[in-house]
Amino acid sequence: MTSPKIIGIFIWLLPFLMASILQISGNLNELEKSLVSLRYKYANPDLKMSDQIIIISIDNDSLTKFAQHPDFGRWPWERKVYLPVLRFIAQQKPKIILFDILFTEPSSDDSALVKFNGEFANVSHTLFFQGMKESLTEIKIVPDNIKKKAIGKVENEDCAIEFQEMIPPANKIGETSPLFHALGESEFGSRLNTEDLLLYKHKNWYYPSLPIVALNSVIPIQSIKFNHKSFTIITNKKIVTLPLSNCYYNYHYYPKNKLTENDNIVPFYKFKNLYFKNDTQDNKMKQINFQDKIVLIGVTATSIFDEKITPYGNLPSVFLNANAISNLLQKHFLNRVPDEINLYVEFILSILGIFLMFFSKGVINRSLLPFIILILYVLACGILFYFSISLNIAMFLVSYCISFIVSFAYISFHEGRENMRLLDDTIILNQKLLTFNESLEEKVKERTYKLEQKTIELGIEKEKSEEIFNKLKERNEIIENDLDKARKIHKNLLPQTIPINEQFSFHDYYEPMDKVGGDLYGFIPFSSGDIGVFILDVTGHGISAAFVASMFKYQLEITVSKFSSPSEALFQLNDILYNTVQNYFLTIFYMILKKNGEVLCSNGGHTYPILYKKKTNELIELTYKGRLLGALPGGSWNDNKFFMEVGDRLYLYTDGITEACKNGTNENKELMFGEKMLMDVIADNHNLHPDEIIKKIISSVKEFTDSQDIEDDITLLIIEKKG
Repeated sequence: MTSPKIIGIFIWLLPFLMASILQISGNLNELEKSLVSLRYKYANPDLKMSDQIIIISIDNDSLTKFAQHPDFGRWPWERKVYLPVLRFIAQQKPKIILFDILFTEPSSDDSALVKFNGEFANVSHTLFFQGMKESLTEIKIVPDNIKKKAIGKVENEDCAIEFQEMIPPANKIGETSPLFHALGESEFGSRLNTEDLLLYKHKNWYYPSLPIVALNSVIPIQSIKFNHKSFTIITNKKIVTLPLSNCYYNYHYYPKNKLTENDNIVPFYKFKNLYFKNDTQDNKMKQINFQDKIVLIGVTATSIFDEKITPYGNLPSVFLNANAISNLLQKHFLNRVPDEINLYVEFILSILGIFLMFFSKGVINRSLLPFIILILYVLACGILFYFSISLNIAMFLVSYCISFIVSFAYISFHEGRENMRLLDDTIILNQKLLTFNESLEEKVKERTYKLEQKTIELGIEKEKSEEIFNKLKERNEIIENDLDKARKIHKNLLPQTIPINEQFSFHDYYEPMDKVGGDLYGFIPFSSGDIGVFILDVTGHGISAAFVASMFKYQLEITVSKFSSPSEALFQLNDILYNTVQNYFLTIFYMILKKNGEVLCSNGGHTYPILYKKKTNELIELTYKGRLLGALPGGSWNDNKFFMEVGDRLYLYTDGITEACKNGTNENKELMFGEKMLMDVIADNHNLHPDEIIKKIISSVKEFTDSQDIEDDITLLIIEKKG
């Protein structure tokens, strides 16, 4: 038969293998982009934008101000209105002026921009690239002046993203433009903008994007080479290498307040404040310094700008172009951890999850620790992202979460079925034990009675009587042997060795009334280092009480490992006892000792423990109440908590001590040994070693009863807190 652990491991690894295939095939890319977007929001590296960039914005205020102006009117504006602003900027000798506006439609006043093209050598207009569409006619011939601005041969291995359609600026604007930058239809749409092309291919010619043209104005580019993983720019001063994802450059987003209208971060000027033809009021704006700056002119008015979906919502493309230019100028790139390393890390974590889920014990190890691994991985991704390192989250979230949920469900089902089988076996065994006990006692009584009657009736001779007596003696010896075996079984249920613990020491005493008894105590170690301790007393004594105690101890050790709350464990044990053994009850005190001295406990009708506090030299009776187990189904028990400090001692005992009576009768409580006398003995001898105190208590009980025989089982346990 296939091992349940092997099946469980297969259940765990199957989602990991499926997620690995999805990751390698690229089907998890969109999810990973969304998770990268979240990291930009909450774990942004907080880099600073380059101070070489200035944005001239055609915003809502500018549109409103010039709506009734004779030279402007409604959008799109007359192209002649750009000329005074462009000349004002050009006077201060910027590095370059880039239009993030498409002038693809002819206009009657194109001559204004044509004039400026002839006046300023570093103005760049937009070439728009798109795929073949029915409503557009493909341009068969690329104008020579545009082709001259293209990059001819570029070293690349496997990036061949080619656009079918190129739309240049209208007529003379395009013919006279000193520079061009490329813009593609891939930049628009409903998907999250995390990437863009740096070169646009058309008819085997490459055209630089806006960020590349801007970089070239600052540091002249000598050559370019790239493949699907990297993009290398070689200049006379340095080599800049950008990481690519399948030929696309990934934006490394600056914080939102550094991308929007905040002139304390990126100088941001409204077009209306620069247009002072017939308006001399705003002298302050005339003092703007454009020297050696990269100037972007774009639309940010909410009603007309080219929307790009970013981690911060929709933003104008001019902001993202400014972001990309700053990335190139300052080498601010997002370094993505290779897929092979991602797979290796996630495989190691999955192996750790398998070990915790299938090869460790305890609810905490199986559920909480795998969940902590998930949280720590996500936190690690956030911390690495703050240092511009992107570790893949999508595959891990998909595979690990599915593996954890399915595996936990499988384990719960398998263990539940196994526990039910064990419970059924235990019920059958206990029923057989009880039947055997009852039958044995009845047979002894019956045979003894028959022998006595037969002896009396027949008046047998002395020799015959001795023969019968010897037979009876032999039978009694058989019964005594059976009782001795039962005593050995019961003795094996008691702790064979006392636990050795750095925090606590344990000292015990046990004496049954008969050869076997109904008292029991024990220790349960937990994987966390905590120790469970219980003491119980089954009603009655003898073989039947011992059988009930043995059954209950087995169920107790199975049950308490599943609960961190003692009261919940008693609730489960009560139902098991009630449904398994009728007319037998027991009292129990169960507690969990923690390393820091904290004690979590619950009382099921047992005698109250006594706590000796060394620091204050006082005895405290812990009067925690609770119903005994097995009397009724259901019910509730309470969790109680106290602390033990170094030198403190806790006394646990059964009622065989406090209910020990003079003359063998317990009808008068005044004749009982009682809790007060017990506390007096402890108080008078608290300086002695725990083993010596045990001797004092037992001798005091037997002196009180004036007998060495006891009328009930006696159990005493002392727990001392060590340093």
